[in-house]
Amino acid sequence: MVSEDGDKSEDEERHEKEVSIIGSIKPLKIDSQVPERWKIWKQKFEIYTEANKLDDFPETRKVAIFLNLLGDQGLTIFNSFSVDRKTATLKEVIDKFDAKFNPLKNLSVERYNFFSRQQNSDEEFEEYVTAITNLSNSCEFSTLKESLIKDKFVIGISDKKVKQRLLQEDNLTIDKCLKIAKSMKLSHERSAKIQSNNDNQTVDAVSNSYRQHRRSSTTGRSRSQSQGMSRNNNYHRQDKSPSTNYHRQDRNSSNTRTGTCTRCGQIHRFRCPAKGVTCRICKRKNHYEKCCYFNKNVDMVTKYPLLEDAT
Repeated sequence: MVSEDGDKSEDEERHEKEVSIIGSIKPLKIDSQVPERWKIWKQKFEIYTEANKLDDFPETRKVAIFLNLLGDQGLTIFNSFSVDRKTATLKEVIDKFDAKFNPLKNLSVERYNFFSRQQNSDEEFEEYVTAITNLSNSCEFSTLKESLIKDKFVIGISDKKVKQRLLQEDNLTIDKCLKIAKSMKLSHERSAKIQSNNDNQTVDAVSNSYRQHRRSSTTGRSRSQSQGMSRNNNYHRQDKSPSTNYHRQDRNSSNTRTGTCTRCGQIHRFRCPAKGVTCRICKRKNHYEKCCYFNKNVDMVTKYPLLEDAT
């Protein structure tokens, strides 16, 4: 209720503060990386304090909220401090945890970690900058901090082409380094994609040409086989119906290249000695068995085409 002079009662102010608390943060995880985890958690708690205006709360309540958010592992460590939470201030409690999680640092080790940090093969440029920036926070570089982060970025990146390009630039800043590095990476990816497309087109063209060649070769062989079968059929048909003009066939029976007769296997100018001779293989006339088309042992058959048999 509001008093006659417009002031709110203590109960109403307490209620507004209670309902003003929003959100939460995960408990602190205690492990080998607790110093880094504590820095992040403490930063989250500071943001949480500002969002909920915990500075207006009594110290006892602020400590209670802090320990509640800290979690079981953090509460166990707090109990080892031998501090009365009802009398201690929030700052005193946080200082205890700072001393616990942040022992005296070795500046040489911190700077060694910074200067030896290289970019990982699967690490983006932005991620690498974040990593070396966090490492620099404990190195006490003072006014040289930004310059050393920039130099470490140029030295520590894994891409040699980007590194060479950055070393040629003047008046570099970390923002300019990132801009150049990302631009070159994007250009390289686009070029690789275009090259891949061109290679695929070349492969397709070669494949199409090969298929067309195979198709043409198959068609040519089929035509040749068809013509060969046709000649063989004509030979048998004409052999069954022998021609009466033997002299014309006898003149054509000689191989035009060698002069050897395909019926008797000899060289002659006039009458073939195989005329009227019956072959013992095919039982047909006008050729010797050594020149018979059906005699597979005769090499001459494969060299010289046979003409029609004459009766």
